[in-house]
Amino acid sequence: MALTADEDRATERHGRLARFGKVWDYFLRVALCEVAERLCAVVRREDTVARVGGDEFVILLSDLNTDARAAVELVANKCLGVFQQPFVIHDQAYRLGTSIGIAIGHGEYSPDQLLIAADQAMYRAKEAGRGQFFWAMDPSVCQPSWK
Repeated sequence: MALTADEDRATERHGRLARFGKVWDYFLRVALCEVAERLCAVVRREDTVARVGGDEFVILLSDLNTDARAAVELVANKCLGVFQQPFVIHDQAYRLGTSIGIAIGHGEYSPDQLLIAADQAMYRAKEAGRGQFFWAMDPSVCQPSWK
């Protein structure tokens, strides 16, 4: 199949964009791995750090003592702290920001309710200017959309 000059230029532009996507994906994966490593470094061995999609992570703190709120805020501040240092990817420094939403439960809320409440709190933190954490409102009113 022969291409005209215009079609050839269009294909060439599309090809460059396709390669750009691969480069972007690579840098995103490297940055997300570094974020995960930093977050894992500030939690205990029995806690869980999980990427739930895109650039969102969930940290599950288990077996908290009677002063759970203080322990959670300590971890949240440590998480904010890991973003103070730039992320270096191929000798280039990048500053990433974060917003944290916190929901706490002592067995009275479902995991879905806690995740939804934390997600809503995270978006409130983001709207307020990032680099901070917000506590969730009442998780009992948070219902998954698929129910």
